[in-house]
Amino acid sequence: MSLSGTAFAELDSDEDGIPDDYDPAPNDFTNYSAINGISWYGDVLGDVDGDGILNWQDNEPYVPFDYDADGFPDISDPAPYDSTNLSSVNYVAWYDLWDDDTDGDGIINFDDAYPYSYYNGLSPSGFDRDSDGLFDDVDPVILDSQNPSPFNGLDWPGYRALEDDDSDTVVNFYDYSPA
Repeated sequence: MSLSGTAFAELDSDEDGIPDDYDPAPNDFTNYSAINGISWYGDVLGDVDGDGILNWQDNEPYVPFDYDADGFPDISDPAPYDSTNLSSVNYVAWYDLWDDDTDGDGIINFDDAYPYSYYNGLSPSGFDRDSDGLFDDVDPVILDSQNPSPFNGLDWPGYRALEDDDSDTVVNFYDYSPA
């Protein structure tokens, strides 16, 4: 009897649907991986966490990929290639605080144009401790009427701090390049 009509790739010794040429465990239909202790069955050649390592070869097959190694899986990381999680909205490097809500306004820090003060045009506090014309709840520096910006090194007295001189949707105080 001759096997001349059967290609080697068509052999499936354990009948799991994966040809022996590709099957990492050609005699085990469960496709048990000694590397991670999981029986992968038909998904042995898959990649459940998307890290580019096949399931049967992956030491941590269920750990989602984190390109920038900041502790946030790429699928939920707002800046998957930037470990500082620099916001393009407020130009603050939030690191692991990107999904917090520093000012309690219901907008996460990464997406908040005013991450340090609740701004809705009204002042629930009614206080202006530095007498610069900005109520404390919207004043970026509540005890200095000059509002020195750590983002651009300039002083922004009074309402100038919350204006947008270059019309880029980032107010002067938080703008790295305000003009």
